Formats: sequence, C-alpha cells, structure tokens
Amino acid sequence: HSCLLWLQVLKCPDVLSAHEAILDGFNSMQTTCDYSSLTNNFGDQSYVTNDFAVFARNNVYVKIHSYTNSISAEAIARQIDADILRKSTANE
Repeated sequence: HSCLLWLQVLKCPDVLSAHEAILDGFNSMQTTCDYSSLTNNFGDQSYVTNDFAVFARNNVYVKIHSYTNSISAEAIARQIDADILRKSTANE
C-alpha cells in the first residue's frame, strides 16, 4: 500500500445508523475475525485488532486501518473518540 493510514468518518443521521454502519462493515468482510474479546472502553461500541479499529460514538461512525506498525489504529481511534466527546459536551 502507498498509504500508511486509512480513515473513514461518517456523520450518520442518528445513533442507530452509526451502529448499523459497524454491522454493515462486518457483513461485507471477506475474512472473519472474532472481535468478541477485543472490545475496548472507547466509543459507544468499539472493536480493535492489531491494525484495525472501528467504533461508533453518538451518531458518528469511524473506521481506521493502519498499514504500518508505527501508527496504532487503536491510539488514533481513542484520540478521535476523545475529540468527539469534547465537541459533543461543548455543545450542551
């Protein structure tokens, strides 16, 4: 790959749509991975493997794929989640 990091962020119409985007992504995977023991304490719902992170926070869907060991997909996901939380609480 010529890129080191791939990031997709979608502002969905509602929370349910953001969670459905996670399920749609899993549904279109060509290979399988057991994410059940790999959930983390960020986002409303999140899944991580060594080079991949996906989560939903409020109505925002985020997917990250790192193509290098020097950039952690999970670390980037946590930073984005923290930013979403800061911005959502600032609007209250």
